[in-house]
Amino acid sequence: MKSPLLPVLLFLLAPCLLQRLPGQIVNIEDRRSSPADTNRLSLQVDLAFNLVQNTKTVLNLGTAARFDWQHGKGTLLLLPNFQFVRVDEQRFVNRGFLHLRHTWKSAGAAAPEVFSQFQFDEQVRIQQRELAGAGLRLRLLDDGQSRAFLGAAYMFEYNEIRDTSLIYRDHRLSSYLAFRWQPAEPLALSGTVYFQPLWKDFGDFRLSSQLRLLLHISSRLDFKVSFALVQDSRLKRDAPGVPAATYSLQNGLRWTF
Repeated sequence: MKSPLLPVLLFLLAPCLLQRLPGQIVNIEDRRSSPADTNRLSLQVDLAFNLVQNTKTVLNLGTAARFDWQHGKGTLLLLPNFQFVRVDEQRFVNRGFLHLRHTWKSAGAAAPEVFSQFQFDEQVRIQQRELAGAGLRLRLLDDGQSRAFLGAAYMFEYNEIRDTSLIYRDHRLSSYLAFRWQPAEPLALSGTVYFQPLWKDFGDFRLSSQLRLLLHISSRLDFKVSFALVQDSRLKRDAPGVPAATYSLQNGLRWTF
């Protein structure tokens, strides 16, 4: 018999999973701000809270923020994110991350950048992940209506697998291809593909593909639809209870101030 709670869960999960797919790679590209000629500070916050009581108690929390500081030498980006979904005493989602990145201005097509990140995700057994890296971001196209970038970086990663004694210390290539196309003023389409293999074994990799459609309703309110697909070759080997490939379809509203 079909559970009466299922429609409620689907309704709650769609808008509340604000920025993240259940997976391994945090997409930074669609959260970068456009370069500015003067110093500028900006803050963007997404919040969600839902509580439903019927035959079960459903609690859904979500928060995501973006802080940008554009200064004379480049851009500093800070991204905190947390998501939690619980039905009675069972946790369906419990994950979060904190990402910090600095990109320097460059007169040419290539710009250097450094980054660091802390992450946890209970459902895919990430007890604790810490990473840091540095690389180059190459501008392929930027004509006002369309943009495309290619990035490559060295990344060191410390990874603890939940409910096991496994700890990984890996050296990875972090590469991506990102684009944004805005055919009309209120509409924008963006996408990013990440490929993160081990330097010593390209057969051990993480792959992520994400696509997002953004519709500007007003100067402060946006509607967004996102689709994402993630594959991690290590999950199948080390976490057999977790699928190696996952996908997500999300929609929601964003308020900017």
